[in-house]
Amino acid sequence: MKKNFLISFAFYLFLTICGKGQVLDLSSFQKKIVIDDFSEFTSNPTLYAATTLSINHVNALVNWDLVAESFAFNANTYSTQGTLAADPFDEEDIKIRAFNQCNTPDIDYAGTGNTPNIGHLSSTEFHEVGATGSEKYIVGDLVTRGSTNGAVGSPCAGSPINSTGNPSNNPESHTFRIDFELDFSNFPGTIMTPGFYTYTLMFKAYDDANPGTQIGNTVSFTLEIEILPVLQFNISSLQNIDFSFSDINTYISGIIKYGATKMEVNSNLEWDLIAVGSSSINESTTGGSPYWDIIASYSSSPGGSSNIPLSALEIFQNPANPSPGAGDYSASFTTPPSGNNNIEVATGSLTFSPVAASGSTLSRSIAGKWNATASPNNAMEPGSYIVNGVWTKSEFSYTISYRLTPGLPTIFANGTPAISPLYANPGSYSMRVKFILTEDQ
Repeated sequence: MKKNFLISFAFYLFLTICGKGQVLDLSSFQKKIVIDDFSEFTSNPTLYAATTLSINHVNALVNWDLVAESFAFNANTYSTQGTLAADPFDEEDIKIRAFNQCNTPDIDYAGTGNTPNIGHLSSTEFHEVGATGSEKYIVGDLVTRGSTNGAVGSPCAGSPINSTGNPSNNPESHTFRIDFELDFSNFPGTIMTPGFYTYTLMFKAYDDANPGTQIGNTVSFTLEIEILPVLQFNISSLQNIDFSFSDINTYISGIIKYGATKMEVNSNLEWDLIAVGSSSINESTTGGSPYWDIIASYSSSPGGSSNIPLSALEIFQNPANPSPGAGDYSASFTTPPSGNNNIEVATGSLTFSPVAASGSTLSRSIAGKWNATASPNNAMEPGSYIVNGVWTKSEFSYTISYRLTPGLPTIFANGTPAISPLYANPGSYSMRVKFILTEDQ
């Protein structure tokens, strides 16, 4: 016998929506800006529309004020430069603007010649919120109570904007475009230390009738800022610079390659620029054989030496090294060579070691001073070859001339170590010249 059972089940779900009269929201909660070009340090980089702040208010009995709080700032630096400055890069160098179609025109009085209300963030100008824990108003203020009316000429002129409304139906009064500006006006007097920074703002609404009494929720926005080390190095030169000695006079007077290399620098850090001579045999012997590489010998039975010293190459720089007391290559070429222009010889790639056998100590630099820190005596300050600032742009551009003097007999007398026996074998030789731009360290 089959019995049918009817099972009845009733489930009641009660949903209650409780309106607190105030809801804040952001279109995004985090953005990142990367500073990686020198031109950005000569202006104040701006991030437009980083987020949109909106407010939904349903309590007609309560007017609201809107504030931003500087909540947290963290710095993870990539360099020590600038960290000990009197005013290093921090949250007070990060400015914001909360632009609103109804509120902003009345807040910013700069266009009328009057002093703008710098306590307000709803402005056509940028203002800092301040040190961590500080607050500044976007709508309302500490003194004035009651309605905040829309600006004359705005879509809500004469009507309260800090009352009921929502971002969908009242976008002109209940949404704020949040822009950021980084204040680099202290550069280069203050180095903007490369690093990764985070800055968090909290947005809150207060009961206008009771300043400091929060209504509704809090929303936070984090701006990530990465400032990269900028060492931009432009170099124009022939890839190969050839010296061909086929005239007896050139053995005595040497051959000069005028203005063969030009170098230009942009840097947001203190920097040094050096020249180093090397060769494959010099590197492979770790400075044990500081000589030019032999490409070809022109004699079947050479009786001289093929060990031509790397330091025999002379260079001349223009202008001179601006760092006081630092050695350089600005002495004029003389006949016979004086030794004042002999190129420094070293081994290495990321780090360099002078080759003592060549007489090198890395005491000569084109700009700044190798292995010594701090401007103005031991380093070049930040700046650019493109435009004048507090720096002189000519100090960021250098022209290099080269000279090689075999002499008679052909012993390259200005070079070290000395050629032995009495002369250099005829042939084809090569060496490398490295120009190294580095953060002062």
